[in-house]
Amino acid sequence: MSAMPAKCSLAILLARESSAAVIFRRGPSKQTCLVAWDRARDTFEVGQWFKGSVYPERGDLSPDGRWLVCFAGKFTGPFYTWTALSRPPYFTASALWPKGDTWGGGGFFLSNHELVLNHWFGGDKLADGFEMPSGLAVRPSDKAMNARIAAVLEGSPAAWRAGSGPRGIFERHNEHGAVLTAYRAPHAWANSLMGTEYRFSPAGSTAIELSNADWADFDQNGDLVFCQGGRLYRLPRKTSVSGTDTEAVVAVATCLIDLTDFKFSNVAAPYYGPPLDRTTRESRREAKKRRRQLARHPVE
Repeated sequence: MSAMPAKCSLAILLARESSAAVIFRRGPSKQTCLVAWDRARDTFEVGQWFKGSVYPERGDLSPDGRWLVCFAGKFTGPFYTWTALSRPPYFTASALWPKGDTWGGGGFFLSNHELVLNHWFGGDKLADGFEMPSGLAVRPSDKAMNARIAAVLEGSPAAWRAGSGPRGIFERHNEHGAVLTAYRAPHAWANSLMGTEYRFSPAGSTAIELSNADWADFDQNGDLVFCQGGRLYRLPRKTSVSGTDTEAVVAVATCLIDLTDFKFSNVAAPYYGPPLDRTTRESRREAKKRRRQLARHPVE
């Protein structure tokens, strides 16, 4: 009997000013694959895997989709956790800022040339061996920058707005009268929502609970795009839905890609990034040998 596909979840970041997007395919636990998605053509490029913890909700894509900022960690040396700047769909860092904990981390692109780093108290120093790419400046996280982030999101048609009613309800409207409601406050450092319950309300129709969706949003053309069960779907904006649950939407939507049966593979980025582990295999073996010797013959 063949093994069942590993369960996975999907989270997506959309570029604010282009058709670029990146999919975080997580599963098994602490294994995440990046997949680039061109929303204009619905084509995909499978990228790099990462073994460790990744926090998509603290990440962002540059408005043109060329850069990804992401918070991640292996919870071991030399950095424990960090924020990295990379070229999607790759995790290999072109620039890296050590964090060391999970308080904050990640970043937000004010523009294609300005990145606000969510590191407080002077945590904007690059790790040794890394340099900022030319044409991109890093700004510290403070009240003034938070105000600029709020202004950027307020002026973006792709941003979620606070809905009427209880706190924690946010809405997106498309040009055709449909409404997408999210039940959870959006993370301040992303232009997308993660880990949220959604409700889709087509214009003039009954609201539909997307109770099984990992992620949902409106595309630039007003289509509903959403993830469920490791698959990414597109519902054209003028499609009628008969039913009031996710399955009714899935029945008339187009499955763009199925990522359920993906397995880890080593993929090298097509660009150079300094290695995160600065020690050689031989030095690690020597260190392990010394630890064993000390365990047998402790120094008094």
